[in-house]
Amino acid sequence: MLPNTPGRHGRAALAALAAAAFAAGGLTACEESAPSAAGSGTQEDGTEQDGGRGTGPRTEFGGDAGQLEVGTDVRPGLYVSTGNRYCFWRRDNGGDVPVASDAPVGTSYVRIDESDITFTTEGCGDWRAVPEHPEGEPATSFSGDAGVLMVGVDIAPGVYVSADNGGDCFFQTMTDASHEWTTLDEPGVVSDDGTGRIDATREGTFLRTMGCAEWVLQ
Repeated sequence: MLPNTPGRHGRAALAALAAAAFAAGGLTACEESAPSAAGSGTQEDGTEQDGGRGTGPRTEFGGDAGQLEVGTDVRPGLYVSTGNRYCFWRRDNGGDVPVASDAPVGTSYVRIDESDITFTTEGCGDWRAVPEHPEGEPATSFSGDAGVLMVGVDIAPGVYVSADNGGDCFFQTMTDASHEWTTLDEPGVVSDDGTGRIDATREGTFLRTMGCAEWVLQ
C-alpha cells in the first residue's frame, strides 16, 4: 500500500507552477511522504555504490550525485526516487535545452535513454533501477499528493475519482516516464462540484497527482 502523505491545503502556488511548466514543456512538481529509495552498497555485478560516482555504470546512485555520464556513470533505463522535497533532475543529449527536466516533490520516475549524454540529479532521494517486470501491491486508493505512480505496480488499473477539490488540484497521465512533451496527456479538469476523474486503465503508464483530495477506484 502507499504511505500517507501531507495535507493538500495551501498548494495553489505549486499547482499553478505545474500547470505553467507543462504548458512550456518544462518543470513539474508533486508531493508524497515516502521512505528513501536504494542507498550505498554494492550491485550484483560488483559495481561500488558511493552516492553516484564509481568505477562503472550503475543502476543505483545517490540523489545528490550531480552530473552523471550515461553509459559510463549510469546505465540507461527506468529509475525511481521517493521521499523528494527539493529535488531537481534533468536529461541532456547535447542540445541547447534539456531533453526533459523535473522538480518533483514526492515520488518520481524517470526513463534515461541510451541517446542521453548526461543525467543530472540534485537534492533528490536515492535512485534505483526499476526491474524490467516490476511487481508491487497495487493500491485502490491513494493520496492526492502521491506524486508520480506506475499503473499496475503502485496503483491498480482503473478509473479513479477525487471529490471535494479546490483550484489547487493537478492531475495528469503520462504514457511513459521520459517526461518528454509528446508523452504527456492533457492535465485533468476538476468539475464545478470539485470532482476530479482520471482514467488510469493502461498498465505500465503513469499517473501524476498533486494538491488533490484522496483518489478512490470506482
